[in-house]
Amino acid sequence: MAFRAKEAAIAVGLVVAMAAAQAAEVRVDVRHDHWRGRGVGSLVASEKGLSFQETGGKAEHQWTLAWDDIQQLWISPTELRVLTYADRPWRLGADREYRLEAQGESTFGPLYSELKDRLDQRLVAALGDAPAEVLWSAPAKLRQRFGGPEGVLRVAADRIVFDSAEKGEARTWRVSDIENVSSSGPFDLSITTFERARGAYADRRVFTFQLKQRMPNGEYDALWRRLNRWKQLDYVRAIQEKQQ
Repeated sequence: MAFRAKEAAIAVGLVVAMAAAQAAEVRVDVRHDHWRGRGVGSLVASEKGLSFQETGGKAEHQWTLAWDDIQQLWISPTELRVLTYADRPWRLGADREYRLEAQGESTFGPLYSELKDRLDQRLVAALGDAPAEVLWSAPAKLRQRFGGPEGVLRVAADRIVFDSAEKGEARTWRVSDIENVSSSGPFDLSITTFERARGAYADRRVFTFQLKQRMPNGEYDALWRRLNRWKQLDYVRAIQEKQQ
């Protein structure tokens, strides 16, 4: 009787493990551009990494990457950019990047949902992931060299979100995605992120916003303290992991 109970427990454990493995795999119908024309296929994200298989395409258009082989994963609802460490000699050694677009009714939303709590600072969320509780918000314009998109900046305890209708301009930064914040006044907020930016020091990218409404009194100081408190906790965790 005890043996049967043990067998049943093992069977249940296997079913749970299989269900978890299936849940961890995300598949998205995608298309990508060739030098001539374009191809369609499937992007699959699993515990091991990302892979792309083109439907009826050549082997050279298919690839598999372990998570450690990805420098940065830029994701929006309809577009995905995968920056690798592989050199492209015909482009003066620039790192190879794969770009995919969601096909048909597919979106990269399920992929983002799967990765947002698992992938580290290499994840760039080019979308607005609305927080459950907003501490303060303000309409804002993102300053760029030539003009800039407008939207709404929302600050929460665990993230900062810039919602914009401009394609590819929205962002969601988890606290771990932010290196620093600064402000020159109540209508200005700059966010230094770990997003890679060509030509920028240490591959950081700075987003500077013009706020259309005055920043609430004390909110910048509170934001700065939360960020630095998280850094201190992260530093302590890193030391504890090394000691284990």
